[in-house]
Amino acid sequence: VAAIAAAYYPEDTTGEAHGLAPGAQLISLKIGDMRVGTEETGTGFTRAAIAIAQHKCDAANISFGEPVSVPNSGVTIQRLRDLLVQQEGVVVVSSAGNSGPCL
Repeated sequence: VAAIAAAYYPEDTTGEAHGLAPGAQLISLKIGDMRVGTEETGTGFTRAAIAIAQHKCDAANISFGEPVSVPNSGVTIQRLRDLLVQQEGVVVVSSAGNSGPCL
């Protein structure tokens, strides 16, 4: 995902190898916790959301996940939405999931 977003190849004069935002600055935040089999936790997710706001990121890619019983619910998603999207104006994109008949 990082290369799609920020790839920059100065020797490529055609621009065909560049990402969508060539040369953009990226940060990587860990939300998995080794103590629970690398599963993401509400605490890790919340800390990442705070770091995204503190670093004044323009966009955040959230690429993790597993099936849920109630989509778009829970305190973690509400914190992300309130802090990043509504208060900080961050564009948040997410994976479409990591399960399904074709995986």
